[in-house]
Amino acid sequence: MAKLSRNTLILGVVSFLNDLASEMVYPVIPIFLTGVLGASTGVLGLVEGIAEGFSDLLKLIFGKLSDRFRRNKPFVLTGYLIASISRPLMGLSTRWEHLLFLRFLDRAGKGVRTSPRDKIIHLSQDPNTLGFAFSFHRAMDHMGAVFGPLAAYFLMSHPGVPIRYIFFISAAPAAFVILLLLFIREAEGPWLREEKKKGSKGISLYMTALLVFSLGNASDAFIVLLLSGRGFSVVDIPLLWALFNLVKSLLSTPMGILSDRMGRKKVVGLGWFVYFISYLLFPVTKTRFLLVLVLMLYGSYYAMTEGVEKALLGGMIKRDIGSYYGLFHFVKGMSLLTSSVVFGLLWERFGVKAPFWLGAGLSLVALLILSLVKER
Repeated sequence: MAKLSRNTLILGVVSFLNDLASEMVYPVIPIFLTGVLGASTGVLGLVEGIAEGFSDLLKLIFGKLSDRFRRNKPFVLTGYLIASISRPLMGLSTRWEHLLFLRFLDRAGKGVRTSPRDKIIHLSQDPNTLGFAFSFHRAMDHMGAVFGPLAAYFLMSHPGVPIRYIFFISAAPAAFVILLLLFIREAEGPWLREEKKKGSKGISLYMTALLVFSLGNASDAFIVLLLSGRGFSVVDIPLLWALFNLVKSLLSTPMGILSDRMGRKKVVGLGWFVYFISYLLFPVTKTRFLLVLVLMLYGSYYAMTEGVEKALLGGMIKRDIGSYYGLFHFVKGMSLLTSSVVFGLLWERFGVKAPFWLGAGLSLVALLILSLVKER
């Protein structure tokens, strides 16, 4: 049976705890920003847009730096430390500008750590079990996204707990994150010293497929908007989202193991096809029960792709590992920003079907390009 390395296990637990802390705070930020600090919805968009865009750029930069300095752990530790400090400090904000700066730091921390962290997993794991490793990591991340909102919901349901306290309480799981990271070891896979050729030509084709697919993959905030418009209440949404993340968490690891056995490209392709079906169904599904089923189907797409997409790339990489993972995250992140803007404009002008069906169409084009990629 496939085994997870020590580093992968530790980073999985770290991801769970960090996402627990992050998802406690994330649902509260819009309420705190607009209701307590008096900011407009335009400022909310500015906060998220700047923070996420800068984070994607840092993933590219620090992936390259990890290759140049041949060190990963310092970047991972620094990235998590920045996020762990910035989140509790948000509770002390008295102006929206303060929160903008701290949210910026939180996402900057993610940008610093992500590519070096993926490189550590890659180097620590048997190359034949990368699908298992990356999917396990994503499963732990999603499990944190299940318990984080539930913790925030529990705290907010008690009138005696001020909203600022949720930011302060998020420091508790974050402290364990830093402690666990001290046990991470630098790793170098022996196969890297034997292969010094240029990366596979299939990488460029694969990145093109990812780009096309991601241009049709908008923010899941639009899914929330759709659910809200179909009769789900404000109270229903967090519970639905917890269920959505639970599906992603429970299925991610099995999908990763399956990809190592039957081929990662096949599992990614199946995931993209499930995405195609989901995006076709979302705008035409009217009943609440069927919408929940489509949402769960959509969650299975994540389980099939998030970890396996990275594992598929990992099987092609011969060198410059951090740089390639940085490019992977940059392509997907910047495409998400672009697609979200286009998605919103299309929805506003042509209705709900146009943006969803455009995303479905682009996923089929991406599938065609993916079929030309030669998996190592």
